[in-house]
Amino acid sequence: MAEADTEEEEEERPPPRKAIIKEKPAPPPKQFIRRARPPPKPREPSDDELYSRANIEMLRQRLYQQTRQRLNAELFNF
Repeated sequence: MAEADTEEEEEERPPPRKAIIKEKPAPPPKQFIRRARPPPKPREPSDDELYSRANIEMLRQRLYQQTRQRLNAELFNF
């Protein structure tokens, strides 16, 4: 009967659980090192700025064209 008692005790035991080992958190650094901020992104120009620049470019191209025409006329229309 002693053998029967030990078998019953073994059956009644809950299954063994896995031991969860918690690691200690890393100690805080002795000195905080600041990372450099990334440079700010360039600002996108507004529609008004784009149109005003486009007008300036158009005027510049017309000026260059007129200048070339004048130089060609002075050189070849003697």
